[in-house]
Amino acid sequence: PQISGVVSRGINVCIFAYGSTGTGKTHTMEGSFSGVDNSDVGVYFRAMEMVFQQVEDLREQLGAGVQVSTRLSVVEIYCDDV
Repeated sequence: PQISGVVSRGINVCIFAYGSTGTGKTHTMEGSFSGVDNSDVGVYFRAMEMVFQQVEDLREQLGAGVQVSTRLSVVEIYCDDV
């Protein structure tokens, strides 16, 4: 729900997971993709799917000539190493 409207308003988004080692942060963010269905994909993939849907909705509203740029960066810091 927090991703709603970020494309039409031009908002930058940061999704941040913090916690102790072994608590499931990586699994929550990345999930596990079996190639069969999307039932266990993580936050990254779900958020980007929502963003791309918003891009398509915006193009339908404003016309196919609308240009939208998206970028995803993923950084994992483990034991103070990037």
